[in-house]
Amino acid sequence: MTTSVHTAGAWHLLCLSGPDAASVEARAARAADLLATGGTPLDALADERPQPAGRVRRAVLARDEAHGAALLRGGDPWLVVNGVADPPALVVLMFPGVGDQHVGMARELYERLPLFRAELDRVSELLAPHLNQDVRELLFPPAQAQAPVGPAPGPGFRRPQEGAGTGPLVDTRVAQPLVFAVEYCLAKLLTGWGIRPAALAGYSVGEYVAACLAGVLDVEEALALVARRSSLIEDVPPGAMLVAMLSANELAPYLGTDLWLAAVNGPHLSVVSGTAPALRGLAGRLHSAGVATLPAPARHAFHSPLMSPVERPLRRLLATVPLAPPAIPVLSNVTGDWLTVADATSPEYWARHLCRPVRFAENLARMWALPHALAVEVGAGQMLASLANQHPDRPRAPGDGIALPTLTTRPKEHGEVAVMLRVLAQAWVRGACPKIRATEAAHTPKGPAWSSH
Repeated sequence: MTTSVHTAGAWHLLCLSGPDAASVEARAARAADLLATGGTPLDALADERPQPAGRVRRAVLARDEAHGAALLRGGDPWLVVNGVADPPALVVLMFPGVGDQHVGMARELYERLPLFRAELDRVSELLAPHLNQDVRELLFPPAQAQAPVGPAPGPGFRRPQEGAGTGPLVDTRVAQPLVFAVEYCLAKLLTGWGIRPAALAGYSVGEYVAACLAGVLDVEEALALVARRSSLIEDVPPGAMLVAMLSANELAPYLGTDLWLAAVNGPHLSVVSGTAPALRGLAGRLHSAGVATLPAPARHAFHSPLMSPVERPLRRLLATVPLAPPAIPVLSNVTGDWLTVADATSPEYWARHLCRPVRFAENLARMWALPHALAVEVGAGQMLASLANQHPDRPRAPGDGIALPTLTTRPKEHGEVAVMLRVLAQAWVRGACPKIRATEAAHTPKGPAWSSH
């Protein structure tokens, strides 16, 4: 049997394992007794000579010794994660597009976790020359209003678009690079903690993050590319998008002049792009037919031929960027299947990516075909986790087919650090994290690191 304790920010992750459930229960009871006396610090529970973790596992997220003792005896179930590590799960990191970003997101991670802070400092400085502003100033202004950029639709009606709403973070020119930066840093935090992704998926601009982490693009080149791409999009005439509770086949008769399929998110969930007048007319026809719709707060017709003015200059730009075969499998929005070496290294593929429908439902089918997949949405919101959980191919066996968000689940009650640590706990108890490296002293800066720049 093994016990280990890992610290991140103000939280401790207590990991217990053994050959069977009874041994883990006994170990948990002994640990609870030791902590309850007040004479044993959490860190003292760790084995002096670490051994390979057992098959049956439990991870507990605790603030302190008393909290840990209470959880080990049956406290808040959200902070206690149980699982079996054999066979090991395969982690798939999923990167959303723009739409749920908001002022203040990831602030606690930035203030308390040196690894995340160092990564965001680095990418912010790389982006600054391309944006003429610092994304940290946009994310963490002194007087912040921590709210999403637009209304939060219900399950199945999550934002699918690349630009939305109103506020300081919604201009495509800024939103896409900022979202790329935060998602990239979140992924580096998870991999720095020991999570090894078996595959990567992205939605829209999120596929660029996936490609970067897979080694297709160098991060410096990727940041410059996404910044330039977003600037090109800003020059395209405005358009609109509409979410419809129809399959792609059911939607097809409604499409035509100025209306195109932009995304297939589920068996009965699609997105249409087009001109604003055409979409208003479509919404009326669908309403008359009893079809539920939701305007997506987008100011451009993403993933449609209306984006074609960007294709040629983007292709020229990509021709100057080194592209390498993916070292980690990546799912393709364009084909719905695994990204091939030919496509990954083709400027043509990435240029047409913006003009083709996002086949994310097919991506999810490929993902859930992996044995014991554990899907993690790496970014703001939970659009992709919701789509993954609702997908008909999601495995239904206990402990299988799990999709988790990162920056959304109970952040107000427990905070962002706890949410991220819970993802790590879920990976560890399912054998997807061979060695946890989540030991970071809490770090609360006196002021922004960039204030003297």
